[in-house]
Amino acid sequence: MLNIIIASDNNYYLHGLNRLIEQYEENYALIDDASLSHSIDKANIIFSDLMVTVNIFDKTRCCEKRHYVKGNKLTVHIPFKNQDACLTEIALKMKRILHIAKLNYHPMKDLDIYKDFGLKKHLQPSTTESKIMFLVGEGHNIQDISKIMNRSELTVGNHCRSITKKMGGVNRVEFYKCALMMANFASKERLLLCL
Repeated sequence: MLNIIIASDNNYYLHGLNRLIEQYEENYALIDDASLSHSIDKANIIFSDLMVTVNIFDKTRCCEKRHYVKGNKLTVHIPFKNQDACLTEIALKMKRILHIAKLNYHPMKDLDIYKDFGLKKHLQPSTTESKIMFLVGEGHNIQDISKIMNRSELTVGNHCRSITKKMGGVNRVEFYKCALMMANFASKERLLLCL
């Protein structure tokens, strides 16, 4: 069973996501986002206005009530900006997200998720770009990040622009919101994936 949180104040967004989930997944439970802070570790999927966080748990370490034991977990962050997308594109993204959530945990080096979904690796954020986005979400500015990563400020800025393009041209505010969500819902092993 998939545990899903929809963290949004937009009722149209809530209703639309709920209908799409119903259409493509039978075995799920919606968790009220009022208990969000208590439910993050139990949720397989967390939808927000701009980003989806998918927790892939080690299902071999699961107890009887389908609550996952703290242990191996991969967090996959997926930009989910759909303002200009048609319903068919959104439905395809939803199917992919639900499929990713059902995967069993593998260490990140063994996970060949790009090939499994027919995604071009060069269109995905690099490890460096993902790390920069995570650091931005933790509240670091460009100067701090350049010192932490031992790169020039110009290089860090270029990486930020590259991530923004790969995420679908989100503006700077949306970029920071996504980065913040990425930092808030991250595990030790994390992956930024653009569908």
